[in-house]
Amino acid sequence: MHPAGEAGVDFSLAPETALSYADLDQLQQSIRRHMSRYLIAYGPIGDVANSRVDEWAEALGRVFDLAGDLDGLWRYPGKPVDLFALKAGCATPGLTRARADQALAGLRDMEAQDRRDAWTAGSFAPNLRHLKLAAVELVNFHLGLCADASVIRGATGATGTAEATDATDAADAVDASGVTDVSGAAGAGGAGAAAGNAGRARGG
Repeated sequence: MHPAGEAGVDFSLAPETALSYADLDQLQQSIRRHMSRYLIAYGPIGDVANSRVDEWAEALGRVFDLAGDLDGLWRYPGKPVDLFALKAGCATPGLTRARADQALAGLRDMEAQDRRDAWTAGSFAPNLRHLKLAAVELVNFHLGLCADASVIRGATGATGTAEATDATDAADAVDASGVTDVSGAAGAGGAGAAAGNAGRARGG
């Protein structure tokens, strides 16, 4: 049981890398939903007087950077996602499962340490869990879309769906905070900026 009854996050890779088109579409919807809820709830992690929140921001920012800048997933909230266009923009070589699992292992260790210490984000950053969920889903999405010889199986169209309400609200929240580009530093890790540019330049 996670401290204070807060549900823990499973930082595990999907069992299969080559996901179907429907799987990828559902995954990108879930990522955008968690990111919109993260932004809507309290906005990007600000200057919190808690060193553990800072450590999480740094660690999650690195994972988002590793997963890459999937342009379109972040820059155009509420818009349909062209999975084939995203795949065409995948870096070569792609992220390997071994490297992805190594990155998530660090987050698993942090989560386990928090349980041992009975630490929870609590009132410091209660929306942190949404950012954690988005991070692990983005890694799985990247692997399913980009890694090695990954193919999109069962595709019947080129454009994925978007959950307009959450995503549009997120766009409004970002605009209201004065952040108009949520891509990460140097164009990498779209949600890394939402995590506060890996904890270095936080605030909204």
